[in-house]
Parts: sequence; C-alpha cells; structure tokens
Amino acid sequence: MKRNKLLTILLTVVGLLVVVVASFAVLVSSRVRNEVTVNVGEEVSIDEFRRYSWDKGVFTWIEEPDTSSCGEKKGKIQVFPITYQVKLIVSDAAKNPGDSDIMTTNRPTIKPDTTAPVVTTRKITMYAEEYYNNGVTLEEFIEEVKDESAYTVESIPQPAIESYGNGIYRFVVKDNAGNSTEVEAELCIINLVKKVTIELGNKLPVATEFLYRPASEVSFVTNMDTINVMAEGMHEITLLVNGIEAVSILEIQDTIAPTLVLHPAETWLNKPLDPTAFIDFELSYDNSDAFDNAYTAEPDWTSEGEQIITVTATDASGNSSSETTTLTVKRDTKPPVVTVTDIDVKVGGTVSYKKAVSYYDDIDSKEEMKLSIERGGVNLKEVGSYEVTYTVTDCSGNSTSVVGKINVLAEAPKWEDEDAIHAKAREILDSILEDGMTDREKAKAIYKWTKNNIGYVNHSEKGNYIRGAYEGLFKKEGDCFVYASTAKELLTLAGIQNIDIVKATKNPSHYWNLVYIEDGWYHFDTTPRKDKSEFFLLTDAELEAYSSTHKNTHIFDRSLYPEIK
Repeated sequence: MKRNKLLTILLTVVGLLVVVVASFAVLVSSRVRNEVTVNVGEEVSIDEFRRYSWDKGVFTWIEEPDTSSCGEKKGKIQVFPITYQVKLIVSDAAKNPGDSDIMTTNRPTIKPDTTAPVVTTRKITMYAEEYYNNGVTLEEFIEEVKDESAYTVESIPQPAIESYGNGIYRFVVKDNAGNSTEVEAELCIINLVKKVTIELGNKLPVATEFLYRPASEVSFVTNMDTINVMAEGMHEITLLVNGIEAVSILEIQDTIAPTLVLHPAETWLNKPLDPTAFIDFELSYDNSDAFDNAYTAEPDWTSEGEQIITVTATDASGNSSSETTTLTVKRDTKPPVVTVTDIDVKVGGTVSYKKAVSYYDDIDSKEEMKLSIERGGVNLKEVGSYEVTYTVTDCSGNSTSVVGKINVLAEAPKWEDEDAIHAKAREILDSILEDGMTDREKAKAIYKWTKNNIGYVNHSEKGNYIRGAYEGLFKKEGDCFVYASTAKELLTLAGIQNIDIVKATKNPSHYWNLVYIEDGWYHFDTTPRKDKSEFFLLTDAELEAYSSTHKNTHIFDRSLYPEIK
C-alpha cells in the first residue's frame, strides 16, 4: 500500500516537470520575431524583434543585418542561452505587421528614398605623361557625396580627351534607391613629362624636350642660365605651355665612370710612385672634370723587376673604372756625389761639421739620403789638423765616403785677410770642379755648393763682398748678400764673368748675380727659397714670370745692367 503511494507521488512530480519544461520551451521558442520589414537606409532596433512586451529578457545582436540596400537580410539574435535566426526585409516602403496579442511598435510609416545625392567635385591637373599612361578614374573627381545610402559612379559615357589644356568630364552619381545626380568636373592636361634627366656636363635641354608630345607652344619661365650642369641635383623648371604655367623637374646625374688610360712607369727600389705617375691625362677624362686615383692593391716597391699594377679612378658620384699597366722597379747602383771643404777654427772654438759637406744624387733627394760623420779624433782644444770622414748613403744602399780636415788654429783668419779668403775659395773649387768642365758645368757646381753649404740667417754686413764671402766660406751662414758674395768669389776665381745685381727698392732687400755663359747674360740666384725654386741661368722672362707672381721678389733697374737673355 505504502509502495503504491510513493509511485503515485513520483509520477505526479514527473508530470509536472514535463509540463513546466514544455511550457518553457514554447515560451523560449516564440520570444523572437522571425521577420521584420524596414525601409532602406533605416537603422533597425533589436527591440523590433522582441515578440512580447512583457518579456524583459536581454536581447543581443550576434550578426546585425545590413540595411544599406534593398533585399532579404539574415541576422542572429541571442537571448541567453538560445541563439535565433532572424530575417530582415529591406524595401523602399515598409511597415511592421502586428497582432493584438503580440508586442507592437509605434513605428511610423516609412517613406521611400527620393532624394538624389548632393555631389561636390574638384578640378584635376595631370601631366600628359601620367594621363596617357595611367588614365584617370571618375572617383578621383569627387570631393564629397551627401546621401543616406551607398552610391555608384557611372560615365555618360566616358569621354576621350585628346587635346591639352582644360577639358570637362561628365558622369552620374546614383544611390541605392536609384536616385541620381548628373555632374561635371574639370580636367587640365599639361603637355609635359614629369622629369627630364641629363648627364652631368651635358648641354641643358631646350624647352621642347620637356613636352610629352610635340604639339604645344612652350617656353621657359625659369632662367636656365642659373643652372650649373657640372653639379648633380634636382631643379624645378617652370615652363609656359599653351599659356599655362607648369612645373617639371630637371635632374642632373652622373652615371658615367671616368675614362682611364695608363702608360707604363719606372722607379727605383724603395721609391714609391703616386698613381698619377701612370695616368695619361691627355687621354683620361671624366664628365665631372675631376676624379681620385688609387692603387687597387699597393705595388711592391721593395722587389726589383716588372710587375702588373691596377689603378682605379673614382669620380665624386662614386662611378669608377680600373685599368692595368706595368711597373718596373730598378736598382740604383750609382753612389751619391759628395764634396767636402776643410774647416778652419780657432782653438777652443766650435764647429758645424755639416756645413763642410755637400752631396747630391741623380735619383734620391738630400732629405732621402743618410749622412754619417766620423769625427772621433778631433780635439778642438789643441792646435793641429784632424781628419773627419763624411759618409752619405742613398736609398738603394750605395755609399760614398770623403775625408775632410778640421784645422784648429791658434788664431782664426779674419775677414780682412783676403789671401786667406781666396785660398779658401780655391780649396772649395778644387773639391767641386773637374778638368774639362765647361763654364756651364762649372757654374752649376758653384751654384749647388753655395746653395747647399750656407745656412740662411737674416742679417749680414752689406757693402763689402769680401766680408760677405768670408761669412759664407768660413762661417757658412748669412743672408742673400752673403750668398751672392760667396758665389761672386767662386765664380771669379773659376774664370766666369759675373756682375752683382740688386733689387730696385728704396732700401735694397735682395742681392743676386748675373753670369755670362756661352751666349749671353743669365740670372744666377743661390739664395734658397721656401718653395724650393731654382734660379740657375734663368732668362729675364723666366725671372719676371716668377717675380710677378711672388710679390715682386726680383724687380730691378734694367738700365743699369747689360742686356739679359
């Protein structure tokens, strides 16, 4: 009995649960409207799909339908925990149906879209090069469109503009409701290319070279004379094309590598050459008129023989070219020429040993050679004659040694002792002159000794050439007067005619010599200069050319001297 009662209660509960679940399912399944109709372009509220006004559930869009165009649209709404598929009918005129037992909206009657788009256009200016290569789209003319829905642009039909200057484009803007506006826009086609490019150093282009097609009147507004064709860069060029001012670009570029022509060259061991020593500058050139030169790989200056070298020329724009040629490295076997004069010094005095020696080499400069002096036996505190050995070694290792004397005297000669001065000059001539020399060769030896053995100091006693010669021969120092006086003494004793010459200023500031060699008088100036210029047997024109470019170093009164070559 008790068991039957429990079974009855269980069946009753189950039946109630089934009724509740079925009722909930019916409620849930009918909470959302399946279909709503709206006007095109109108926003739709999710509440339009709420079926019962008393339903306070949360309705959420999962997929919101698009109302910008007519047609049947799909959407999804979630009312937790169920997602509903819904349909939205978008038309020109719509009204939602309603039932008395179903929630209704107070939606007004939707009016159809009858308003045409309001369109603002803009003028387009294009280069002919750009227009004919790429064309122009109708959308590019539209500045702004005011309308409630999307729109399309249609030509009526697309015009073909083949002339330059201003033209008109006509087209239609139509919205999704079929409303349309016919508009027109201005297109200006400039018969120019956007850019003209020339190579560095070439002639400037004429105005017609900027035209896209040779069918327009064109002239420069820009002053082309201000453009430097020797400098890379971009220039804005204003031109007048059929009465319209427009701008094109002139680009000056350098894309051409230098033309490099080489020739073989020779040098001596350990004497590097600059790359320019191999370049034939008459045949080598670049449109920029300048280029740097470098070895691709540094030659071997320490090995005797022939080798292939490569020189690379690079201009300022980075364009480069390389060429090869031969380098011959030779060994120097000829030793330096060394001359030494004896030095007279008063007991207890001091000696400048280097002033007693002069040397030169056919290949190496004095600065490149090495001088060593062996003077271990000299005693300047005791009267006597001592030997000093001077050794000069060139860059190839060839050496010459010459022995000179240091005469330590109880009393040094004075400048008034002309015999001592003449004897000293003859001693020097004996060391630098050889039998059979011509006057030109003798003059050259005297020029070298005087220039190389006297140290320059900016003072001396003027007026007496014997005293000047004394300063040069014994003290081996002095200014231009000492150089000229020493040269005069040596030239005279060597039998070469010479004349003193002085700069024509209020206070004489420079002295040199004139010498008569073979066929006439020449300038002979042994005073060294910072620019290391040589003044051996210069003609009057040669000296004048130097003087005029060096602050008039050698101006003189020509009426006081014989005619100079």
